[in-house]
Amino acid sequence: NPPGATVFLNQIEQTETTPTTISDIQPGMYEVVLMLPQYKPETRQIEVKSLEYSELNVELVPNYTQLLIDSDPTGAALYLNEEQVGVTPYKARKDVGTYVVKIVMPFYHDVADTVSLSVGTTVDSTYSLNPRFGELTLTSDPEGAEVLLDGNVMGVTPLTIERVSSGTHLLELNHQFYATIRQEVDVVDGSQETLFIDLRSTVGKLNVETEPAGAVVRFVDQENKVIGLTPVSDFELPAGSYMLSVEKVGFNGLEVPVVIRKGQTETVSVPLVRSSGIMRVEST
Repeated sequence: NPPGATVFLNQIEQTETTPTTISDIQPGMYEVVLMLPQYKPETRQIEVKSLEYSELNVELVPNYTQLLIDSDPTGAALYLNEEQVGVTPYKARKDVGTYVVKIVMPFYHDVADTVSLSVGTTVDSTYSLNPRFGELTLTSDPEGAEVLLDGNVMGVTPLTIERVSSGTHLLELNHQFYATIRQEVDVVDGSQETLFIDLRSTVGKLNVETEPAGAVVRFVDQENKVIGLTPVSDFELPAGSYMLSVEKVGFNGLEVPVVIRKGQTETVSVPLVRSSGIMRVEST
């Protein structure tokens, strides 16, 4: 008891496990050894007599302990002596001895411990896992900037990234008509970082006036993208040099260079000149 033990009769392994009947045995003394994993081997002497039925009942002594390991949070990979045996919560019978316990979970610090298991005891341990991440909240002016973290698109502002691994990361914000912002951000264990990015600080403003008003203003070098009709006021642009096209029906078109500087407003005044034509008059 329990059944399933391997039987050795005079050091010869038998084909069946307990309970079993061994027939055709010559009379005499025999050594019987019973072996079952996680139980102590048991050795008995039994005498077989002619024309008699000899019976042997053996109570096997447990040689294991009950091991229960859990973690907070659960679902961590559990290693015993460098071999992964499952995930937390974990429950199993283990042979007696000393085990090196290792608990691994993404975004948490590994936990290592040593446990000693002895016969007839229950070891029940729960390990608290320390976070190896922080929370990062990003806002920007204007909103709607695309956020990349270490080259991976995370979303648009306003944005909260709940789990950012501890360490230094490269943050990038992109927004149409605003210069790209790149900066490093440090995240520490359990922190809640909040960053505000002022995209407007990277731009200047453009005013375009014409006489008469109502001219179409475009970018020459950006697929002729329309800025608007004059007068154009406080149009935000990243710092840099641009070529503008100014056109109005009945007037000569013009291309005007402009330089935008951070935090400054550039005003361009364009006097439009009427287009001239040729008239031919005949008489007979």
